[in-house]
Amino acid sequence: MVVNMMPEITNTFVYNQASWLLDKGVDVCFFANMLSDKKEAMHDLVKRYDFLSKTLPSLNKNNLQLFDIVYFQFGFLACDMIEKIRNLGFTGKIFTAFRGRDISMVLPKSKSIRETIVKNGDVFLPVSQDFKQRLISMGFPENRIHVIRSALDLKKFPYRLNFPDPQKPIQILSVGRLIEKKGHDTSIRAIRLVVDRYPNLLFKIIGEGGELEYLKLLITTLHLENNVELLGPQSHNVVINTLADSHIFILPSCRSEYRDEEGIPNSLKEAMATGLPVVSTYHAGIPELIDNGVTGWLVKEKDADALAEKIIYLIEHQNTWKKMCLAARKKIESEYDRNIVNEELYQLFLQNL
Repeated sequence: MVVNMMPEITNTFVYNQASWLLDKGVDVCFFANMLSDKKEAMHDLVKRYDFLSKTLPSLNKNNLQLFDIVYFQFGFLACDMIEKIRNLGFTGKIFTAFRGRDISMVLPKSKSIRETIVKNGDVFLPVSQDFKQRLISMGFPENRIHVIRSALDLKKFPYRLNFPDPQKPIQILSVGRLIEKKGHDTSIRAIRLVVDRYPNLLFKIIGEGGELEYLKLLITTLHLENNVELLGPQSHNVVINTLADSHIFILPSCRSEYRDEEGIPNSLKEAMATGLPVVSTYHAGIPELIDNGVTGWLVKEKDADALAEKIIYLIEHQNTWKKMCLAARKKIESEYDRNIVNEELYQLFLQNL
């Protein structure tokens, strides 16, 4: 498995795949472009399966011969490395996953890069049907494209409804890197509108990124210092516990100025699995996850007014939560359970050996 950084706290979907395959008896190693010194928030699966000891210091002719499959976990890595892998003499199969900006930003810019990936790659794994159609439109052969969604270990997300206590703050949560496509500024503007009606509200954002100072300034400008908390990066266990303590989850994803887009955010899946009502946007593959009005609510991108309206609706119509949240949990169980999804991936490996 080729990744950008090891260890990386946000790569839960990668570690889920790797640990499941190891349990299945597959020999899995990693190669990372960068090694991180941030060990304090290391993912628990990295520790339990000792992924650092399974991370190769380099790729060369000798160690590549040990493997049947090279699996690029992100398409932008294939753009940089796929031809080099072949030139090192690797004759096995190359799988490439497409998860976000690789499709929305990188591939559209260069026909030659697309042709290089098609020529040297064997199987292409978009995380959504939306991304599959984009690959086809860019010339990728349909018979070599298989949708493999990022999946969850549902044992870590026990389902329960958590209604607000009238004597305590309403807890709203968002989880995602502090970058434009996550729409955190839209969330904060929406919270300003909700707080006008429900001042006893606490909105928490988990994540780190380049928009930190901008979001801090926005919080101050909107006088939300007592209502919005930026919690920074947190371990996956802290994320799970914070989900369990929350009441509503929001993530108004949007296309960034530079055309960066989501696949289907894992944090939405985790919230739905936990039993939180969710509000997101009509963006990329998200409507494949959230059926508007059935498993959650969707609004237009960058529409703080609409987002605030749905948050207020959920606060005032808690009688709708049970039906919606149960439908959401069933959606996750049927389409995003790691045992189901990773078995599909494993069978693809076998079929292509």
